[in-house]
Amino acid sequence: MWWAAVAATHVVLFGPIAFRAEFDRSRFVGPNLFRAHTIFTGFVFDDWWRPATPGYLWQVTARVLTEVSRTDDLRVGGMVATWAFYAVFGIAIFEVYRRCDEATPLITRSEAFVASIVVAMLESPAAFIGWTAFESGRIFFPLYLPYAPTTIGSLGVNVFLLLCVAALLDGRLTSRQRRWLPAMVVLAAVAKPTMIPLTVAVLLGYAVIAMLRRNPSMGLEDGPAGRTSWKSVMMLVVLPAVVVLIPQFLVTATKVQYPGTGYDDRGGWVIHPLSELRSLNGLTFLFWLVVAFPVAALIITRRGMWADTAVRIAVLAASVGVAASLLFERTGSTWKGDMLQLPEAAIALLMVFMPKRALELRRSGQMGSLGAVVLLLVFVPYAVAGVLSWGCHVGIGCPLD
Repeated sequence: MWWAAVAATHVVLFGPIAFRAEFDRSRFVGPNLFRAHTIFTGFVFDDWWRPATPGYLWQVTARVLTEVSRTDDLRVGGMVATWAFYAVFGIAIFEVYRRCDEATPLITRSEAFVASIVVAMLESPAAFIGWTAFESGRIFFPLYLPYAPTTIGSLGVNVFLLLCVAALLDGRLTSRQRRWLPAMVVLAAVAKPTMIPLTVAVLLGYAVIAMLRRNPSMGLEDGPAGRTSWKSVMMLVVLPAVVVLIPQFLVTATKVQYPGTGYDDRGGWVIHPLSELRSLNGLTFLFWLVVAFPVAALIITRRGMWADTAVRIAVLAASVGVAASLLFERTGSTWKGDMLQLPEAAIALLMVFMPKRALELRRSGQMGSLGAVVLLLVFVPYAVAGVLSWGCHVGIGCPLD
């Protein structure tokens, strides 16, 4: 019942974005990546071995829905697929807030319902510059990329994945859930290989530490160590991820092209510090305002925030992603910003899990009133910017432009 209500609400709120992106493109505000990805759906049944294409899960879902609707208009399947993934993202956020580690739940289901809407609406405070400025080159670091269908297709899956991986490390994942975890890892990688490489890097780092310490546990600092062996994590998460990521990397380097479209995205990555950021006008304070809340939350709550396993994984993953985006440059592609999708994926998850952890700390008495007020003040611009961006995308208006 709750899932149905959450799904319906998110489709009603965010569905118009997909409709305008597909059927009213001339009035869509911001860079519209729906057009290219929708065209790509026409090729997914011609050659299934394209795991490195951007958002293979969204493309396959969109094409299947197009076939089921018995229409030749690929935009129909693309729009409905996006609606479905908006719903999944909302349900994933709801599940994050509904679940609580405390003996007595600190967040009710109705509050989790509201949180799913608020969190899904968030945007970087830098969005205050408006979408016209965005298109003219004053780039900011978007949070959820509502104009990129493949990112939308991976958001909910990544949230569920982090929720399950954290539960695995904490020893809270049931035997039945453990059996399904490898399939979720593969699904997240196929959806979009952004959060998966970062998660693998973090878990491998923990595994190395555990081996060096000759400790069979993960040895998570400030966390519930001793509940899950690193070998189990390797088998359930890292191994299935690597099995998918290796062919994805190879195909990206050699085969990502679409006959008849002029699109050729073959290439790799080279060490070229700050190159991509410079080409995207990202070497500004405005660009990195997206991390204002995560940084403030870590400073204000300190060990309380860090003790949450999901937050800790996302923070470390974001750090790896930021380092990669500062160091590497994508080659062979006309599209810039591919490396930035790594930290963007992790930061997006931080904006899902961190507010929930902050709320728990406040209600359990582990965060004082002053800290809560400061954190709320930092959080509010994300919500305001999100509402303004949402209004732009659904056609209500862009007052800052």
